[in-house]
Amino acid sequence: MGRRSSKAFPEPQLHRSKGLLRLRVDGREFWLGKPGTRTADERRAEILAAWGANGGSLPADFNLNTTKPKKVVPKIAKEITAGVTVGDLVEITLSEVGGGKTTEELRNISRWWILRKVADVLQPYFRTPAADFGPRLLGDAIRLMANTPMKNGRGLPTKKYCREVAAEIKRIFGEAVAREQVPPERLVALNALKK
Repeated sequence: MGRRSSKAFPEPQLHRSKGLLRLRVDGREFWLGKPGTRTADERRAEILAAWGANGGSLPADFNLNTTKPKKVVPKIAKEITAGVTVGDLVEITLSEVGGGKTTEELRNISRWWILRKVADVLQPYFRTPAADFGPRLLGDAIRLMANTPMKNGRGLPTKKYCREVAAEIKRIFGEAVAREQVPPERLVALNALKK
């Protein structure tokens, strides 16, 4: 593969783990956005115009005003209605715990890892209205998890692990009661499940 001519404008490269295009020009890095989007094309065109107007290099004071993008945490506020689902509650909690944090920061948050397992366990119930999710469904979800081998190949989950996941599900519903998204009797019913 030949080297790029110093006078040729570089092509954006896809950052695989982030799914975003980045462009390195004159030793400086610019984040363009998602491939194929209008924003990415406009940012590339702006950099190219400045590069061409300055004779094949970027001016020292050039600033695209784009930095590495941060995750946008959606503001979710739903009233107590039959429309609030179990999936909504999981989504809200995941965005509150992990929103705006980098992957490195999330590695140090133990609740984040439990919430990811909670999301897997509750996946079949995501469309169930939160007001209809009771101790029977919680018991079914935990039993299914307890009898399903873990993805990392270490066999079945331990009783302690299953209890942690069940406690986290109850905590999610407790927080939803505090936000007045779920009637309080839902939490009372879930807490009635002891084993």
